[in-house]
Amino acid sequence: MEDELNRVIRPVAILAVIAILFTLLGFRVAHPKSGLRSAAGEANTSLVAYKHSDTFAVGDKVIIKLDESSKSPAIGIVRTIEKEDFVVQTGDLILTVPNKQMSGKLLGVFPFIGSLFTIVGL
Repeated sequence: MEDELNRVIRPVAILAVIAILFTLLGFRVAHPKSGLRSAAGEANTSLVAYKHSDTFAVGDKVIIKLDESSKSPAIGIVRTIEKEDFVVQTGDLILTVPNKQMSGKLLGVFPFIGSLFTIVGL
């Protein structure tokens, strides 16, 4: 019985330590509710990995917080930079986003996994 318990606890503990390390290094995972589409489908059917950042450049794919909570967070691409604000395209919309609403730079998209979160209501 103890061996079976160790087989379960050890991988969970290793995953927890890895998750804590990635979080401390600024890596995050989000379930976008809107934004750019990919060949794999709509943004809200995906999970995305991103790295928290305070600096962005034109062409960066980013995760942003929107004022409308039903569409936030969103995937976008930085089109231009205007002083402290960024002009970001999120699908058909082009928005001016202040620096404080920029969450980070997109690292990867995991398609279809987000559908499970949508069903659960997250």
